[in-house]
Formats: sequence, C-alpha cells, structure tokens
Amino acid sequence: MTQIDELKSYKKLLDEGVITQEEFDTKKKELLVDSSTLKDSASVQIDEIKNYKNLLDEGVITQEEFDKKKHELLSKRYAPSSNQSMNAQNFTANAEGFIQSVKTVPTQTGNIGTKSKIAAGLLGIFLGIFGVHNFYLGYTSKAVLQLVLSIIGIILSIIIIGVFMFVAVEIWGFIEGIMILASSTGSRWHLDASGNELRD
Repeated sequence: MTQIDELKSYKKLLDEGVITQEEFDTKKKELLVDSSTLKDSASVQIDEIKNYKNLLDEGVITQEEFDKKKHELLSKRYAPSSNQSMNAQNFTANAEGFIQSVKTVPTQTGNIGTKSKIAAGLLGIFLGIFGVHNFYLGYTSKAVLQLVLSIIGIILSIIIIGVFMFVAVEIWGFIEGIMILASSTGSRWHLDASGNELRD
C-alpha cells in the first residue's frame, strides 16, 4: 500500500465516522513525514480498526472498548525496519565509543610518568589548536579531533563558519593548556593518558 493509498484509507475511515478529524490529522502528519522508514504496515492497522468496528456493529464489544482499541492502534508509532534499526544502533555505538574515548579520564596509577606538566601546558597554549599537547600526553582521539577540526576550519575559512570553528578549537586548546599548568597532583589535568602523574 502506497502513502497515497494509506491516506485515502484513513480518509475513508474518517468519512465513515470510524476515526475523528483530529486522529486523521495526526495519522496524516505521520505518513507525510517519511513512510520509507516505517515497518508496520498501515494497511494492517486499518484492517484491525475495521475488524474492531465490525465487532462493535455486531455488539461483541462496547463503544468504550472500541474507542480504547482504536486509540491504541492510532497512537502506535511505526518502528524502523530491522535493517535500519541495526544501522542506527551501529552508528550510535560507534559515535558513543568515539565520544567516550575523547572524554575518558584515565585511572590514576599513583606513578609519576615521564611527561612534563609545563611542556604539556605550553604546547596547549601555543599549539593546542592542532592538538599537540594531547598527542604529547597520549590522548590520541582528542588530539585527532582537534587536528581535524582545525584543518576543516582552515579549509572552510573562505566562508565565515570556518573562522569560527578555527577560533573555537584554538580557545579549546588554550583553555586545556591553562588547566594543565594550573593543575595539582591528583587532578584529572595532572595525568597523562596512562594515568601517570605529570612531572612538575
């Protein structure tokens, strides 16, 4: 059943007084969004409503029971197909994994590492726009993100948005540099990616 056929069927239900104008408008909006992502067949839904209407006409169910069932069926949202659902889940999992790798605070080991707090802080202030301080400390995912955003900002600098992106990453790196320089033992900014304390 095509989108137009579905609309016609719902219009017929409206004309027959099976559904209200409000219920019809709601279903029409749903159908006009993008029926290509819908799994449940609207024809099945329409048939179910017709079957319940027949039961009502035959006196098997009451008007109240019919209205309740009709409301349930009409409020049922279409679910994405299993294939699209899997793709969406994979994308979400990958995106969450990447965001988690950028945000992860390392577990503190209690050991003093080989990385210098002053070097990391100064790299953040002067070269933070390219993620150099994060490469130095071993936060590769975050460093790559900063580098990529900077490169995109440079490429898009011919339009205004690129300049804003470039400046935003520059401020991000600068703030991280300040936070590293101001950090004290035990704080998250005083750790390298392995969880070792930075040398002062």
